[in-house]
Amino acid sequence: AILAQTSGSGNLSITTRSNVSVNSTSGVAGIDASTGVGSLQINVLRTGSSGTINGAAGAGIRIRPGADAEIFVASQATVQATTSNPLQTNWVLDLTAASGATTTIRNNGRILGGGSPEDSVDDRTILAAGPGQLVVNNDGQVVGRVNASGLSGGMTFITSTTGNDGGWASTGSNVFSSGDDLIGTTATGSIYTGFWTGGK
Repeated sequence: AILAQTSGSGNLSITTRSNVSVNSTSGVAGIDASTGVGSLQINVLRTGSSGTINGAAGAGIRIRPGADAEIFVASQATVQATTSNPLQTNWVLDLTAASGATTTIRNNGRILGGGSPEDSVDDRTILAAGPGQLVVNNDGQVVGRVNASGLSGGMTFITSTTGNDGGWASTGSNVFSSGDDLIGTTATGSIYTGFWTGGK
């Protein structure tokens, strides 16, 4: 696991190129990062067959930034939490957006629960809270549910991919923010109400 914190105005940047996982300790995230009033950047890259962030019994990535933040998941990299299923309380991404700031997810890889994509469509995938704004640019594969009920700055979630390796697939309840939200696709993107063959 990676735990990183800064205070004051210091910025924080974390880049992984290999697998990061934790044991079964409840609540421990694969990456847990926070800043005082500085920005936060997390890059999940893939080298060879390595490039998975697995939170096991905690979040895959948990962030508490004091300013703008970005999580970038590279092509073929994966962020997951093996106990993000509906019977658990963990989320794959546990995010906060600071006041007057934007937390951005740029996904070119995969964000999903710990099972196969077919088994992850109702998993707890993105949890967002705070007074700021969340922006999700999905150019990869997102599988599972979103809960932004604690977010007041609004959420934008745009998907640009489709098919077995792309799109956003979810069943169950997705809860958006109390601000202005925009959920949609580009001409090449799809949102599925189930796994990829379950409809759009």
